[in-house]
Amino acid sequence: MNRSNLALPMLAILAVLYAASGTGCATSPSAVGPATSEANPTAADMDSTESPEVTGAGLSEATAEPALPPMDRPFDGSSLEAFEQGLRELESSVSSTEFRRLNSALNYLLLYDIGARSNWAVLYSRLDGQSANQIIAQADSMAERL
Repeated sequence: MNRSNLALPMLAILAVLYAASGTGCATSPSAVGPATSEANPTAADMDSTESPEVTGAGLSEATAEPALPPMDRPFDGSSLEAFEQGLRELESSVSSTEFRRLNSALNYLLLYDIGARSNWAVLYSRLDGQSANQIIAQADSMAERL
């Protein structure tokens, strides 16, 4: 098989893995690494009376209203850096299973969302304002149609 004939079977395998496990096997090239506990304290690091504060450009900043759960906070897709900052913030505040599910959904959308043109910056701008749960739902919906 030549190189162009391998693309379709590889995409089919990724789709099956994503649909079957919900966790996928690919990782984002964005090098999202674990954040330090000083910059992003977890619930265990804080006193029970403190509430987590969302800062930075990645996730929308908290207002006077009650804070949204981390998986429901919208991402800032105005730039690659802003979205990736939001990913780092989210990774430090959710379980590894939830984060892997989001990462798998992002990889799936990168491959199958024709409008993203296999470009992380374009995909992130298309996902501007969406939460992790909405992104996962979008990937699940797309997987069901294929």
